[in-house]
Amino acid sequence: MKKMVTLNSYCLFRRGSVTVRVKVTIRCNLCGEKFILRGKREKGKIETGFKQCLCDNREHFAVEEQAE
Repeated sequence: MKKMVTLNSYCLFRRGSVTVRVKVTIRCNLCGEKFILRGKREKGKIETGFKQCLCDNREHFAVEEQAE
C-alpha cells in the first residue's frame, strides 16, 4: 500500500489509485451566488463536499472545473 501526499501537484495516492485535486466553481442558478472550492476527482466525478447554497437550493447549480 502506497501512501504519499504531494502538495505542489495536488495529487494523492491511495491504495494504487490516483486522486487529483481540482479547482471548481459552483454557481447557484436561483440566486446567482458563486462558490470556488477545491475538490477531488475520482472515477470521473468531482467531490467537493458542497451540499447547498445560502438560499437553501440543493439541486440547481452550474458546476465548472477550472485549470490551476
